[in-house]
Amino acid sequence: MENVMKDLYRAITTDKRLKASSINFNEEKYKVNGKFTVFLSFNESNSKAYVVRGQAEAFVDALNEALETYRSEKPLVFKPDHLKLEVVTRIIPFKNKKNFDIENDTLLFNKGVDGLAFDRDLDKSFTPLEITGYNIVSDRKIDAKNMNNAIKQKWDDISFNEIGTPIKFRTETFYTNGKDFHELTRGHRIFKNIEKDDILEAILLTKNNYFKHVVNKRGKFVYTYDPAEDTAEKKYNILRHAGTIFSMLQTYELTQDEEIMEDIKKALEYLIDKVKDPVVDEKGKVVVERDVVKVGGNGLAIVALATYTEITQDKKYLSLMQELAVWIKEMQDETGNFKVHKQIYSTGEITDFVSDFYIGEAILAMTKLYALDNNEEWLDVAEKAADYLILNKNEGATKSTIHHDHWLLYGLKGLYRLRKKDIYIRHLLMMSDSIIDTQYTENNIEDMEFIGGYPPQAGTLPKSVPVACRTEGLSNAYAIAKEFGYEAEAERMKNAIILGVQFQLQMQLREESTMHFQNKSLSLGAFYNKFKDITLRNDFTQHNISACIACYKIMESSSQ
Repeated sequence: MENVMKDLYRAITTDKRLKASSINFNEEKYKVNGKFTVFLSFNESNSKAYVVRGQAEAFVDALNEALETYRSEKPLVFKPDHLKLEVVTRIIPFKNKKNFDIENDTLLFNKGVDGLAFDRDLDKSFTPLEITGYNIVSDRKIDAKNMNNAIKQKWDDISFNEIGTPIKFRTETFYTNGKDFHELTRGHRIFKNIEKDDILEAILLTKNNYFKHVVNKRGKFVYTYDPAEDTAEKKYNILRHAGTIFSMLQTYELTQDEEIMEDIKKALEYLIDKVKDPVVDEKGKVVVERDVVKVGGNGLAIVALATYTEITQDKKYLSLMQELAVWIKEMQDETGNFKVHKQIYSTGEITDFVSDFYIGEAILAMTKLYALDNNEEWLDVAEKAADYLILNKNEGATKSTIHHDHWLLYGLKGLYRLRKKDIYIRHLLMMSDSIIDTQYTENNIEDMEFIGGYPPQAGTLPKSVPVACRTEGLSNAYAIAKEFGYEAEAERMKNAIILGVQFQLQMQLREESTMHFQNKSLSLGAFYNKFKDITLRNDFTQHNISACIACYKIMESSSQ
């Protein structure tokens, strides 16, 4: 099929017909009802894809019919540089849908895999990736508003009210940009045997696109974004703001792109603007968002500010970090836990909310601050917090019960180097073993799409963010294992890290998976979390990029 795609790309750039002699392809498995049905999607990098259909008894004739339709109907100024071919392999009528209510009936529908048609010839149809691009199906129901919008954009001879009972169809999908060729699954590539250059390419794609558009003039991130509808939600989370700065700083450190640093500085100023004096009788400073204070908020703010200081050697935020750390220290009780995880700022009311991740974030913050000012008080706080998690919260934990806490592994990397307690290395190694033992590999799962993932807490499909967090955690554990002579354990971690990133890369939005979006600036290079939901959130990309950078550095150091 790669040669077919080369010939197709050549045909659209030269306006020539395809010759039967050059298209040596006639696999009967692609014939449905005695005919080949193909969809071609043509895309300029800054526009929504233009989709045409072709159908004939010979494969080359189906392609030529699609090309002729494209040439007769394409916009006057349109120079495509991305081409996708979808070949129909199955038509699947919905069961018991003779009187289908298009606005209210539910569909047994596999998003990203199933297309929708409204006639047996598939003349009026939306390919699987158009369904995603227009967001036509949501929660197994057709979204009437989005369907109507899609119909208006595609056809002028039919209205929403004239649409009949839908049928499903499935395709095999192929993509080229004139240089590279990829067979797609669910609209994305499946990565196998990745090299460090594959990971660097992914990092640069995020840096050059998503990261350069996700910070607004005020320094605030576009938090939750739907690329299909080009809409963003107003809600926000300052912890994820600080975490995303952390990943952008890691990206800057690797690439030295000054444009990224300008956005980082704006985002840091937005974060600093959220720092206030406590209103109750407490010492230090707190990060306040919507009248709420969190230990994790102070912790990740220190992580972001300390990382900026480490990279730039600009120490202007040092006193601010110390004041944020003072409040964390004041909130620690005699057990090492924090009496406040989440507090109402205006009243001082302590809520019941508890997050173990906040403790790991505080440990990491304290170790990073100690590296800047050598104040042993911060290590005391980190040590007490780590002891609480390991000896109290996780007392009696085994490989099958231990909590997978990537922030704790971040923190233990720094803490163990300074205070070498056996319980830290034992816990780090046990957690790493537990993570690795649950990973999907070719030995325990057949679907190539899921290899490198981990069993989800809910549903059946692995998700990119839980995988990325485990990859981040393992990368920190790997550093300690290598440094202190645990070579066999380190090698096992390295293999799991690479396999995890291999899974994650398929969840990054690339040119082939953004062809059906109108606005690509906030999607290209970003990572989504779920196979069937391309909603973007800034922390989805944060964790995936941090994991990619850690993996890239490990692979680079191993090759030297």
